Amino acid sequence: MARRTQSRENLRTLGIKLAKNAAELSGESRGSYPPMSSEANRLMFTTEGFLPEYLPAPELLVCPSQVSKGIPQEFDDACYFYTGYALVERGFRPPGGWPFLGDVSYPVSHYPIDNVMSVFSAFYNEQIARAGNFKDRFVREGEIDIYRLTEGVRHGYENTLDCVGDDIPDEVKIDTGSIPVLIEWPDNTHSSERLGGNVLWLNGYVEWVKYPGRFPMTEDAMAIFTKLAGRPPIGQLVD
Repeated sequence: MARRTQSRENLRTLGIKLAKNAAELSGESRGSYPPMSSEANRLMFTTEGFLPEYLPAPELLVCPSQVSKGIPQEFDDACYFYTGYALVERGFRPPGGWPFLGDVSYPVSHYPIDNVMSVFSAFYNEQIARAGNFKDRFVREGEIDIYRLTEGVRHGYENTLDCVGDDIPDEVKIDTGSIPVLIEWPDNTHSSERLGGNVLWLNGYVEWVKYPGRFPMTEDAMAIFTKLAGRPPIGQLVD
C-alpha cells in the first residue's frame, strides 16, 4: 500500500508540473503539454517545451517497485507511460471548428474507445516510421478526431460539462476525469493477484485502477499500449 501511495504522489506531482508548464508557455507552444518522444517504443514525453522550473526530476518517473534498479538519466516509460493525446470514447466535430460550444444543434458522433485506440495506434506507428515529432494538434481518420493534450482541450472538454448547461447532448459531455495522461503499467508489482496501476487523469486526479478493468486498464487497450512500447503482454513481464 505504501508503494501504491508513493506512486500516486509521483503522478500527482507530475500532473501539477505538466499543467502549470502548459499554462505558462508562450508563443506556438502556449497551452501545450509536451510532445511524445519520437524514439520507437518510448511512450513518454520529451523535455522539449518544458520551462526549467517545471522540468520533472527523473526519479518522479520511477515507481517505488523499481527504485532498486536505479534512476534513469533520461525520461523513459519503464514504470509509467504517457498518452500525449486525448484518448476518450465520446467525441464531436462541430461545424464551426473545435471547441465551438455556442450551437449544440450539430450532429453528434459517438465511437467506441477501441476505435479510438486503433486510430491512435496507426498514427503512432506512422509518426515513428517517418521520424515525426508528435506535435500535430489533432489526428483525424474518418469521423474520429483525437486531439493532442493541451490546456485548450482540457478547458474545452470541461466547458461541455460546465458552460452550456443542460442543453448540450449527453453524448457530447466528456469528463476530463476520463482522459488518461500518465498510466502506470499494471504489472509493475509483479503480482498476478493485484494487477493494476495508478492513472493520472487530465483533471489532475490520480486513482488506482485494477487490471483488467475499465479504460485504460482494459485488456484490449493494454494490448495496444504494450505493443507500441515494445513490452511483453501484461502478466508476462520478466525481471
